Amino acid sequence: MGVAVHVGTRADPLAIAAGGTRYWANAGDLTTEAYRQIDWAVAGTFSNLRVRVTVNAATASSSVTLRKNGADTALTLTVGAGQTGVFEDATNSVSVVAGDDVHNQIIVGTGGDISVDLVASLFTNTDGVFCFQQTCAAVSLTVASQTAYMVINGRLASGQTGESNQQELIRSSIVASRFQMHVSANARTTNTTFRTRVNTANGAQSVVVGSGQTGRFVDTTNTDTLVDSDLYCFQYVTGTGTQTLTVHMLAVGFQTATNWQELIVGNAAGLPYTNNDETIFLKPVGDLGFTTPVTDETNRKMALDKITAVSNLRIRLNANARAVTQTCTLRKNGADTSQTVSIGASQTGTFEDTSTVTDVDVADEIAIAVATGVSASSATIKWAGLTMRDVGLPPNSRNRRRRRHHRRPGRNQSMAV
Repeated sequence: MGVAVHVGTRADPLAIAAGGTRYWANAGDLTTEAYRQIDWAVAGTFSNLRVRVTVNAATASSSVTLRKNGADTALTLTVGAGQTGVFEDATNSVSVVAGDDVHNQIIVGTGGDISVDLVASLFTNTDGVFCFQQTCAAVSLTVASQTAYMVINGRLASGQTGESNQQELIRSSIVASRFQMHVSANARTTNTTFRTRVNTANGAQSVVVGSGQTGRFVDTTNTDTLVDSDLYCFQYVTGTGTQTLTVHMLAVGFQTATNWQELIVGNAAGLPYTNNDETIFLKPVGDLGFTTPVTDETNRKMALDKITAVSNLRIRLNANARAVTQTCTLRKNGADTSQTVSIGASQTGTFEDTSTVTDVDVADEIAIAVATGVSASSATIKWAGLTMRDVGLPPNSRNRRRRRHHRRPGRNQSMAV
């Protein structure tokens, strides 16, 4: 039995208007429910729904609810008028089966806006750890005969024709399934193909969006088998013509019998920065962001809500004009851990700590920090990642006695690939 952390984050807290309803996914939200529904791949149980509210001007209560097949479930929580912080339903749970539509709903009370940057829950599956990797945004495809690529988790972007910078480095054995995507508008008169990619070759999963077709498209038949060191990303190929197709989400399910989970924070377009001798902070999963990097860790750190251990801190830079050494470090409870990697002057590629394992308890908060060094030149991050080893407690475990685990010995290694 495995317990996965199913997380949706925004790089910057999202302000939701008083009385508004939003539907939440891995890297963003929408007002249209269908565009955030995930066709779930396996049977299991959701529990421990939680939300982080950073600003709350509402004068009435707000709510967050797990939705299944377009209806509210018992997994729900209330945020009181004016309250901020992390709120959790640690009592209720909801069972799902393959084919159920699953997502989260936020309803804001009257009187003022609230800002949310994280919605998460735990998912228990009898066959190991299962979670969805999901990249989201409203993106229009208008270029004729274009082949482009996207990260598998975080923020969606179009026109990224270089595959290497979108490929996530896998560090566990995975069966990837239920590849799916949503199209809200389509004026194209030719087919558009969306697929998975494994090590620069076509994966087994794909969907074809025909001329004028809209809605959700799911490959319910095929799977990709991934192993340690594989490279994985999404691809789309447009046909002739420059008409517009609007896509809102691509997603794929990851099942690991070893009870490991890949945590990925990304943006297909990248996060550029020119910060001089500052530390910028990234969430450990979800939306990387795309505008101003954040130097305040407060809304970047998050708890995984389970006892676990994380390893293989890695980061991908596709551009780097900074003639100084930078460091990327895993943070826990506002302090550096020994899990760190160096990025040499002007170096690009994937940089990884291949040996350090960091224990993480139920309430420990983790983030990723990049110390930029003394330079005002630019660099761009495409994604960062961690591998989470499931050594945790079952859902609804906050009142159980915590257990400690020992770090595997080994020295830090920095590897550019």
